[in-house]
Amino acid sequence: MAGKSTFLRQNALILLMGQIGSFVPAESARLGIADRIFCRVGASDNLARGESTFLVEMNETAHILRQATRQSLVIMDEVGRGTSTQDGLSIAWAVSDYILDHLQCRTFFATHFHELSDLKHKGMVNLSLQVSEEDGEILFLNKVIEGPSNNSYGIHVAQIAGIPDEVIFRAGEILDQIQQSSSGLNISANSSNRKGSRKMASGGFQRGLFGQDEMVLQEIKHLDLNTCTPIEALNHLSRMQKHLKE
Repeated sequence: MAGKSTFLRQNALILLMGQIGSFVPAESARLGIADRIFCRVGASDNLARGESTFLVEMNETAHILRQATRQSLVIMDEVGRGTSTQDGLSIAWAVSDYILDHLQCRTFFATHFHELSDLKHKGMVNLSLQVSEEDGEILFLNKVIEGPSNNSYGIHVAQIAGIPDEVIFRAGEILDQIQQSSSGLNISANSSNRKGSRKMASGGFQRGLFGQDEMVLQEIKHLDLNTCTPIEALNHLSRMQKHLKE
């Protein structure tokens, strides 16, 4: 709603227009030449080939990481959002690390993972779309500013879409409970000894969406005992025990 996806597409189109000799919406522009433009935006599945939305996303991401060069332009929107919070965050972090340290191409990487906005790298600039918030009401200003956003405003967007007020109120209550009770993600940057590696800003990671106890409860709730073999049940139990000990 703030316009980040539009901002990504806009920059790719401006580069394409400039490279073919068209006018671009600027008084002056220094764009450079790109050999290709790679795009990982949007969510769709491929049921005919048995591919889930997340698999399609990963296929496209893999193609970019294997085919892009230092002269390419890459736009990526919400990498890792099609799976669990911790898995998605880990993938998004690793992908951005790879682009920064190996590909080193011009990239627009949009994410809702606030943890990633705390990372610092000499080849990275952190931008966000400005939002005005007053008395619980928000206004998207369609203006790009330096620094991360303070919020994702997902519940506000749900309200704009017409979700019943009772659901919106309950969602706000649940969000407050999660933010107050969830444990932090104790992840450290393993690439600290690499040239140009990412480093955490002060404060470290923000809280994860769920703590280990909540994750175990969710796994138990969704475990299908009717189709689970004894050895699979033991493996599930062993993994849950490991999570709780951690």
